[in-house]
Amino acid sequence: MRSSYGYDSYRGRGGARLFLKVLIGILAVVLLLAIVFFFWAQKYMVYGDDGKAHLELPWFQEKETPAPTPPVSSQSVVVVTASPTPEPTPTPQPTAAVLPLSESYLTGEPLPAAVTGGEYTAGLLDMKGDDGMLHYVSDLKAAKDMGTSDATPGRNEAIRTLSAGEFPLIARVSCFRDNRVPRNDHSMSLRSTLGNWLDAEKNRWTNPSSEKTRNYVSGICGELAALGFDEILLDNACYPTNGNTGIIVVGESYDPDHLDVAVGQFYEAVRTALAAYPGVKLSIVADPESIAEDGAHTGQTLALLKEYAYRVYVRTEDAAALQAAQAALVQAGLEESQVVSYHPLYPDAPALAAAGGEATYLTGGEASPAA
Repeated sequence: MRSSYGYDSYRGRGGARLFLKVLIGILAVVLLLAIVFFFWAQKYMVYGDDGKAHLELPWFQEKETPAPTPPVSSQSVVVVTASPTPEPTPTPQPTAAVLPLSESYLTGEPLPAAVTGGEYTAGLLDMKGDDGMLHYVSDLKAAKDMGTSDATPGRNEAIRTLSAGEFPLIARVSCFRDNRVPRNDHSMSLRSTLGNWLDAEKNRWTNPSSEKTRNYVSGICGELAALGFDEILLDNACYPTNGNTGIIVVGESYDPDHLDVAVGQFYEAVRTALAAYPGVKLSIVADPESIAEDGAHTGQTLALLKEYAYRVYVRTEDAAALQAAQAALVQAGLEESQVVSYHPLYPDAPALAAAGGEATYLTGGEASPAA
């Protein structure tokens, strides 16, 4: 029989080893969960216009309501053709007054008497809002995958019926200001270091440098042309300036020194998409500041506007700014008649007529101050 010679086996060290193994296992799990959480939380990490990052977790906040600009139907857009230097006795210029149309006109409501009476030259429908949602039924795979397509039965047929009439229709497309797509596909969005970039109104933007973005928006324009629209109006069709753009990640997908390259590629993609519809005009909205700086911070240069725009809609409520923008665009090669004012109806709107243009305003509603 084996003798222990008076000694028992020492078992204390085995307990310590077990404790260490359990502790190491717990730390490994915690580390793994932290890594997973870091990558999962990327889409909820955003920068505000103050440059500070914060985490927007869905269970710690109320359901987010996108903050798009008000629907075009409520903005009462007025488009005025202006003359850069008014004469002492100005001769009335041709009016290009656009009537914003609500979706009710797609459900059987007859057009107002102002239309049949010839007070407006065109009607405008918001077909892609700043919230990223489409107001028609799209066949694009990307629109279906990201849930941006309208699903209203008979919507496209109603658009075709309205566009078949004698009243010209303009489709507004918010190109890159889009609060929906960046949530679904980060590769199509402007990014800060920790999440989707937000402008001053907390709206997300897609990235003009992304080929997927350009294909997506140009595909939408092609579908709208097929629905019978007479004019496609590209709004937010450049890089943003209304926010802290200094925190946008710089690299191949965002090069501040060559923004015009991506914007030009986008305009060309839209023109290609409209090639099968030669009667459809392509117009572009521009801000006076971008025009004055020749697109230095937006990529929307005078040369690009001259090359691609049937008309340039200058987003302004100031007659002097409209005159300066028109003078710059005319010097770049556009005709005066190609430069018009694009703004909401507001109490001092008649001041724009002093620029030499003749404006027609909406009736049946009270003017409201511009936002």
